[in-house]
Amino acid sequence: MAKQEHDEIKQLAKKAQVCGLQNNESVDSQARSLIKLADQEKRMLSDEEITSICAHARTNPAAIESIIKGAQAYVDRCKQTLTCEQPHLFEEGGALHPSERSEACWRDCWNFLRVAIYATATNTPNCTDTDGIKIVRQLYGLMNVPTAGMMLALEALSQLVSTDLAKQNHQQEASCFGQALTHMSDSLHKD
Repeated sequence: MAKQEHDEIKQLAKKAQVCGLQNNESVDSQARSLIKLADQEKRMLSDEEITSICAHARTNPAAIESIIKGAQAYVDRCKQTLTCEQPHLFEEGGALHPSERSEACWRDCWNFLRVAIYATATNTPNCTDTDGIKIVRQLYGLMNVPTAGMMLALEALSQLVSTDLAKQNHQQEASCFGQALTHMSDSLHKD
C-alpha cells in the first residue's frame, strides 16, 4: 500500500462515524449525552445508562440487557453463518484473509451491533450519522472490504437478535433492532 493511500485511510478512519443518535433532536437530550459518551468510548451501555435511556424512550431495559448479554454469542453465530455461506472470503486470496482482515470485519460487526443497541434503547431505528457513514463507505472502498459479506453478517445478526427478542415478548424492541440494522445496511450501500 502506498504511503499516500495509507495516510488517506488513517485520516478517513478518524472521521468515520456510524452512530448519529447523539445529534438526533428527536432523542431525549440526556439520552443523547449518554450515547455520545458510550459511543466515544466504543462500549456497550451501562445498567444505569440503560435505565435512564429506556425510561425516556419507553423501551424495556430487560430487552436491551438481553442483547448486551448475548452480544458475543450473536457475533460468533454471525461468524459461523458467514464462514458457511461464503467460505471463499476466508481462504488465501479472499477478502477476509489473512486473519487480521477477518478480525477487523468482526470488530465492525460488533460496532454495528453496539449502535443497533443504542438505537433500540432509544426506539430510533434511523441511527446513522449521514456524513460519517459516507466516510465509512469510502474507507470500505479503499480497503476492499467485502461489503456483501458484511451485509450477510448484519442480516444474520438482525435475524438472530430479533428472533430472540420476539421469543421474550419484546416485540417493539425486536422490530426496532431489525429496522436499525436494515437502516445501517442500506446506509452502507448508498452511492
